[in-house]
Amino acid sequence: MADSDTPHEIEKIIAARNVADASKATADAEAERQALELEAKVKEAVAAALEALQEEIKSANRAIKKGGRTEEFRYQPSPELRSGKLLTGNLTLSDGAGVIRDYVITVDARDGKIVVKGHGQTMQQTLTNVLRVKSEDWSKFLSAFYAGNMR
Repeated sequence: MADSDTPHEIEKIIAARNVADASKATADAEAERQALELEAKVKEAVAAALEALQEEIKSANRAIKKGGRTEEFRYQPSPELRSGKLLTGNLTLSDGAGVIRDYVITVDARDGKIVVKGHGQTMQQTLTNVLRVKSEDWSKFLSAFYAGNMR
Protein backbone atom coordinates (compact mmCIF):
# COMPACT_ATOMS: atom_id res chain seq x y z
CA MET A 1 0.00 0.00 0.00
CA ALA A 2 1.31 3.44 -0.95
CA ASP A 3 2.03 6.15 1.56
CA SER A 4 -0.93 8.58 1.70
CA ASP A 5 1.39 11.63 1.83
CA THR A 6 3.16 10.64 -1.37
CA PRO A 7 1.29 11.67 -4.52
CA HIS A 8 0.12 8.81 -6.65
CA GLU A 9 1.89 8.42 -9.98
CA ILE A 10 -1.36 9.32 -11.78
CA GLU A 11 -1.55 12.55 -9.78
CA LYS A 12 1.97 13.40 -10.95
CA ILE A 13 0.96 12.69 -14.55
CA ILE A 14 -2.14 14.90 -14.20
CA ALA A 15 -0.11 17.71 -12.59
CA ALA A 16 2.44 17.57 -15.40
CA ARG A 17 -0.36 17.61 -17.97
CA ASN A 18 -1.98 20.61 -16.26
CA VAL A 19 1.32 22.50 -16.35
CA ALA A 20 1.74 21.66 -20.05
CA ASP A 21 -1.85 22.76 -20.80
CA ALA A 22 -1.34 26.02 -18.93
CA SER A 23 1.92 26.66 -20.80
CA LYS A 24 0.23 25.98 -24.14
CA ALA A 25 -2.70 28.25 -23.26
CA THR A 26 -0.25 31.03 -22.32
CA ALA A 27 1.70 30.56 -25.55
CA ASP A 28 -1.53 30.52 -27.61
CA ALA A 29 -2.76 33.70 -25.90
CA GLU A 30 0.58 35.41 -26.59
CA ALA A 31 0.53 34.34 -30.23
CA GLU A 32 -3.03 35.67 -30.58
CA ARG A 33 -2.02 38.96 -28.94
CA GLN A 34 0.93 39.31 -31.30
CA ALA A 35 -1.25 38.51 -34.32
CA LEU A 36 -3.82 41.13 -33.30
CA GLU A 37 -1.04 43.65 -32.68
CA LEU A 38 0.45 42.99 -36.13
CA GLU A 39 -3.00 43.18 -37.75
CA ALA A 40 -3.60 46.59 -36.14
CA LYS A 41 -0.14 47.76 -37.20
CA VAL A 42 -0.73 46.63 -40.80
CA LYS A 43 -4.15 48.31 -40.91
CA GLU A 44 -2.59 51.56 -39.68
CA ALA A 45 0.18 51.18 -42.26
CA VAL A 46 -2.39 50.61 -45.04
CA ALA A 47 -4.20 53.79 -44.06
CA ALA A 48 -0.91 55.73 -43.94
CA ALA A 49 0.24 54.29 -47.29
CA LEU A 50 -3.06 55.17 -48.92
CA GLU A 51 -2.92 58.69 -47.53
CA ALA A 52 0.67 59.06 -48.79
CA LEU A 53 -0.36 57.78 -52.24
CA GLN A 54 -3.25 60.24 -52.43
CA GLU A 55 -0.99 63.13 -51.40
CA GLU A 56 1.61 62.13 -54.00
CA ILE A 57 -1.11 61.92 -56.67
CA LYS A 58 -2.17 65.49 -55.81
CA SER A 59 1.46 66.62 -55.98
CA ALA A 60 2.06 64.81 -59.28
CA ASN A 61 -1.11 66.26 -60.81
CA ARG A 62 -0.03 69.77 -59.77
CA ALA A 63 3.37 69.19 -61.39
CA ILE A 64 1.74 67.92 -64.60
CA LYS A 65 -0.55 70.95 -64.81
CA LYS A 66 2.35 73.28 -63.99
CA GLY A 67 4.20 71.71 -66.93
CA GLY A 68 1.29 72.57 -69.22
CA ARG A 69 0.16 68.98 -69.72
CA THR A 70 -3.36 67.57 -69.44
CA GLU A 71 -2.69 64.11 -68.03
CA GLU A 72 -4.03 63.28 -64.60
CA PHE A 73 -3.56 60.50 -62.07
CA ARG A 74 -6.55 59.08 -60.24
CA TYR A 75 -6.83 56.45 -57.56
CA GLN A 76 -10.17 54.72 -57.01
CA PRO A 77 -10.41 52.25 -54.14
CA SER A 78 -12.43 49.16 -54.89
CA PRO A 79 -15.57 48.98 -52.74
CA GLU A 80 -15.20 45.21 -52.49
CA LEU A 81 -12.03 43.68 -51.18
CA ARG A 82 -10.68 40.62 -52.90
CA SER A 83 -10.08 37.56 -50.79
CA GLY A 84 -6.81 37.86 -48.89
CA LYS A 85 -6.37 41.56 -49.70
CA LEU A 86 -6.39 44.51 -47.30
CA LEU A 87 -6.64 47.05 -50.06
CA THR A 88 -7.57 46.92 -53.71
CA GLY A 89 -7.90 49.87 -56.04
CA ASN A 90 -7.28 51.22 -59.53
CA LEU A 91 -4.62 53.77 -60.35
CA THR A 92 -5.16 55.41 -63.72
CA LEU A 93 -3.34 57.94 -65.83
CA SER A 94 -5.66 59.66 -68.26
CA ASP A 95 -5.90 62.71 -70.46
CA GLY A 96 -8.69 64.36 -72.45
CA ALA A 97 -8.72 61.43 -74.88
CA GLY A 98 -9.32 58.84 -72.12
CA VAL A 99 -7.37 56.39 -70.03
CA ILE A 100 -3.74 56.08 -71.04
CA ARG A 101 -2.88 53.29 -68.60
CA ASP A 102 -4.40 51.73 -65.53
CA TYR A 103 -3.02 49.55 -62.82
CA VAL A 104 -4.56 47.53 -60.01
CA ILE A 105 -2.88 48.06 -56.66
CA THR A 106 -3.42 45.50 -53.93
CA VAL A 107 -2.03 44.93 -50.45
CA ASP A 108 -1.81 41.30 -49.42
CA ALA A 109 -3.45 40.59 -46.06
CA ARG A 110 -0.96 37.83 -45.23
CA ASP A 111 2.29 39.77 -45.49
CA GLY A 112 1.42 43.38 -46.38
CA LYS A 113 3.12 43.09 -49.77
CA ILE A 114 2.13 45.77 -52.27
CA VAL A 115 1.40 44.34 -55.71
CA VAL A 116 0.88 46.49 -58.79
CA LYS A 117 -0.54 44.81 -61.87
CA GLY A 118 -1.09 46.27 -65.30
CA HIS A 119 -2.45 44.38 -68.29
CA GLY A 120 -2.21 41.09 -66.40
CA GLN A 121 1.46 41.52 -65.48
CA THR A 122 2.93 42.26 -62.10
CA MET A 123 4.98 45.41 -62.40
CA GLN A 124 8.41 45.60 -60.82
CA GLN A 125 8.78 48.61 -58.61
CA THR A 126 10.35 49.88 -55.43
CA LEU A 127 7.08 49.44 -53.53
CA THR A 128 7.55 46.31 -51.51
CA ASN A 129 5.63 46.27 -48.27
CA VAL A 130 2.98 48.48 -46.75
CA LEU A 131 4.93 48.56 -43.48
CA ARG A 132 7.94 50.12 -45.23
CA VAL A 133 6.49 52.28 -48.03
CA LYS A 134 7.17 56.01 -47.81
CA SER A 135 5.89 59.04 -49.64
CA GLU A 136 9.13 59.14 -51.65
CA ASP A 137 8.48 55.59 -52.87
CA TRP A 138 5.06 56.59 -54.21
CA SER A 139 6.61 59.69 -55.81
CA LYS A 140 9.25 57.60 -57.62
CA PHE A 141 6.62 55.08 -58.68
CA LEU A 142 4.26 57.75 -60.08
CA SER A 143 7.16 59.47 -61.87
CA ALA A 144 8.22 56.20 -63.51
CA PHE A 145 4.60 55.43 -64.36
CA TYR A 146 4.20 58.84 -65.97
CA ALA A 147 7.50 58.72 -67.87
CA GLY A 148 6.70 55.30 -69.25
CA ASN A 149 3.29 56.35 -70.51
CA MET A 150 3.68 59.85 -71.95
CA ARG A 151 1.91 60.35 -75.27
